Amino acid sequence: MPLALDPKRKNKIVLHSDSDKPEEKQPAFIFNFLNGRQWLQLAELDDELGKIEGSVAAGEHTFKMLRKFLIGWENMTGRDGVVIPFNADRIEDIVGLMEATELTQKLLRTRPDFLKKEPSASPSASDTDVSKPAPSAQGS
Repeated sequence: MPLALDPKRKNKIVLHSDSDKPEEKQPAFIFNFLNGRQWLQLAELDDELGKIEGSVAAGEHTFKMLRKFLIGWENMTGRDGVVIPFNADRIEDIVGLMEATELTQKLLRTRPDFLKKEPSASPSASDTDVSKPAPSAQGS
């Protein structure tokens, strides 16, 4: 099943500033994997951003991009330690413009990494982790 259609697959993005925290405690922003049309929409919004004059308008546009695709977050707590329930309309209260830009750029460059996180269901082609030397490399 394509990733964009699989309801069990979510694109979890962690800010660089949180990457050193234990994985189970990292604040993360959740997106669906984008299909081709959605990726093109996001890329078009990103292209428009480069043409916008004025800091306020550029900032508003960046947060608009996030709100369009953000579907959740996890491990998000306020300074007081209280969990912040998900509400995409509050994204400006959660991250600054630099972090919003980081999230949109990571979303644009998403490459599924589920292959390295989940072991393969198929057995290894070899019964050993170490390859045997080629016959010509062995002593004569």
